[in-house]
Amino acid sequence: MMERLKEEETKGKDMLDEKIKQQQYLTQLTEDLGEGRAHATRNREEIIKLQIRYSQLQTQEEKFTGELKTLTDENEFYGKKNGEFELDNARLNKEIASTIQKIDINYLLKEVDTEDLRLLAQNNKMMTSALHNLLGKWEGI
Repeated sequence: MMERLKEEETKGKDMLDEKIKQQQYLTQLTEDLGEGRAHATRNREEIIKLQIRYSQLQTQEEKFTGELKTLTDENEFYGKKNGEFELDNARLNKEIASTIQKIDINYLLKEVDTEDLRLLAQNNKMMTSALHNLLGKWEGI
């Protein structure tokens, strides 16, 4: 009987040890479950934040796509205008060069002495007159 009591006592200790192990295991699983739930909550919050950020980025993409189209159209418009202005600039540069030449000619003409021209004109007249007289005499011979 004693042996039996010892056996039962040993069984009781084994069962008590097993119960303690199971309780520790249960405690560990409970802690792990709590950590898993906390992790799942954090993940849900992170997913919500990422979905909000994704939505914001989609909105920005739509906005920037519209701006890109607008800016592309403006760029094409100003490119055409620039071409027109370059043609106008080339034409105006030619006009400026022509005007500068006219100014140079006018400056040279201002330097011509009118008194000298008058004297030359008189000399021309006298020479023409003398030439006519000479031709008249020549015809008379």
